[in-house]
Amino acid sequence: MVAHMVYGSPYVTVKYGSLTPAINFISGLLSVNGNGARGDFSGTKCTVAVGNGRTYIIYALSGPITFSWAGQQLTAKAPYNGVIRMAYRPDANAAAALDQYASPYPIAARVS
Repeated sequence: MVAHMVYGSPYVTVKYGSLTPAINFISGLLSVNGNGARGDFSGTKCTVAVGNGRTYIIYALSGPITFSWAGQQLTAKAPYNGVIRMAYRPDANAAAALDQYASPYPIAARVS
């Protein structure tokens, strides 16, 4: 697993190599893709509303992934090979910009 954290970027980017992603939301999950029912969610993008009033968008850049919602955690149903990005969505208007720039992602920078 490799995490790319870029100063000023709204995204947290993690590259998985045959690992099972798990994302824990300390303030609890309220809904995934607008659905308050626990269960499985599949796709390349999901929107998560959490208990502190914040909303996050999760992008599976390397192909669809299936997450299972249990308690305050989303856990992939199988190991994943690829990149997952997550971003805080401050309001509904920000979603289009976050979607537009979700890919490609930076892996390094050099300043001289």
